[in-house]
Amino acid sequence: MIDKAIYKYDKRTFSTPAVSLGLSDELIRAVTGHKDQKSFASYVRISGEQKRKKALEVK
Repeated sequence: MIDKAIYKYDKRTFSTPAVSLGLSDELIRAVTGHKDQKSFASYVRISGEQKRKKALEVK
């Protein structure tokens, strides 16, 4: 049980910074073992500041 909790924590610890660095979702999912986008998305936590920066890049 503890191993599963640590594994999930590691997935989130890797996924969020990897997205922030601009790695593709496909690459991150290959590393973390997520089969689909929905399950992958539940591990990524993007801050309001990160969203604002991305929105400014698009303009």
